[in-house]
Amino acid sequence: MGKLRHIAFISQEPKKLSDFYQKYFGFEECKVFPSGSRMVIDPLFNLAFLQRAAVEVAQAGTHRADGSEKELTIGIHHYGFMVDDLDQAVAKLPKNLTRGTTPQVSAGVGGPEGARPAEVRFLDPWGNNVDLSSRGFLGREEKKLPGVRLLAVQVPDLAAACEFYQQQFDLKIAGWSDDGDRSELRHRPFDRDIDFICGTCCD
Repeated sequence: MGKLRHIAFISQEPKKLSDFYQKYFGFEECKVFPSGSRMVIDPLFNLAFLQRAAVEVAQAGTHRADGSEKELTIGIHHYGFMVDDLDQAVAKLPKNLTRGTTPQVSAGVGGPEGARPAEVRFLDPWGNNVDLSSRGFLGREEKKLPGVRLLAVQVPDLAAACEFYQQQFDLKIAGWSDDGDRSELRHRPFDRDIDFICGTCCD
């Protein structure tokens, strides 16, 4: 079973975002990386504000050689699922998907300082970056409000996305709507605490 527990953003100013979510939504800062990236929790869900890399460095699998993200576009970068068994979750992935071990470094610094919660990164069939972790994303599995309770992802093939995420993470359909302008499929983990919506815009 998979539980959605993480969203990461590329940012020019991670500290400013961290301060904002702490001040206005009651998040707690749980990690500051050597790169300047920061993580906050609500305390169930983890938001990561990743420092936008200033220089180009060599690519290494799903990341760059210094541990930073390949993409530099400001905004939402990836999301992550906590899984019961990492090996089992990876084995369920289609063989043709790009995947790699998540580097446990930040700005070239390893050890506890640079370690990340994510263990594996894969690209879903629509090119979305998805992290997997069996050890969690630094949350305490406590529910309190305000908190993150929804993630929406736009995909070109709604039925295929529904099937993929159901098979990979044992999510179930909690609802379906089609209003002519947008179709969306609502997934919800069995613990019913966070919605994961796949949607597609119609032309």
